[in-house]
Amino acid sequence: MRVKQNWYIILPCVLAVLSVLDLAFTLIIIDSGRGVEKNPIMRYLIEEHGYVTTSIVKLTITGLCCYMIWVALREKKNKSLIHLLSCIVLGVYTLLGFWWIYCWVIFFFY
Repeated sequence: MRVKQNWYIILPCVLAVLSVLDLAFTLIIIDSGRGVEKNPIMRYLIEEHGYVTTSIVKLTITGLCCYMIWVALREKKNKSLIHLLSCIVLGVYTLLGFWWIYCWVIFFFY
């Protein structure tokens, strides 16, 4: 029996969760004084407008991107291109996740 894969639901949700984790870990590390934001746009938002505005901007952008991916995959237009780009983004977030695990180990044990 073949299980139907609903990539148009799963992929945007995974990307949204990874983005929220990225935001949370970034703000925790920055707030502790043990790290700085390397992205110049996000660094500007954090320094000039604070954590709340930065969070709203990042989550809004992420939400819009996830919605576009969801619509594109659901409508099956350019599905292979959207799938490829989504997998690339997911791969980048996976690498970022490993980086954050490393940072947390350094943060708590050193």
